[in-house]
Amino acid sequence: MASGAAIVASDIPAFGAVLADGAAGELFRVGDPDHLAERAGTLLDSPERRAALSEAARAAVRAYDWDTVAADIAHVYETVLSWGDQGSPGVRAGGGPRSPDSPRRGHRTPRGERP
Repeated sequence: MASGAAIVASDIPAFGAVLADGAAGELFRVGDPDHLAERAGTLLDSPERRAALSEAARAAVRAYDWDTVAADIAHVYETVLSWGDQGSPGVRAGGGPRSPDSPRRGHRTPRGERP
């Protein structure tokens, strides 16, 4: 996709998501060779369609560029680290919602004991 090639792929959900449900590539029904041939033929017969899909594919693949993925991951880490010792707002360390009267991790109870 990054090279600008027009893509023909089966219509499984993952390919549909990456190809924006056909906006960035031709999708054919799984197990249907006639439909595959039809989609490939459409691209062979239409330079305009190939050019449009090529541009759409280049734009769609930018979301998977390493710089973009790394920035997204860094943002997640920065968000989690900004919580500090308080943990995620409203979430216990075990992942479930925190009861309104349960103490936060690291905080002492009124008697000075750790929860």
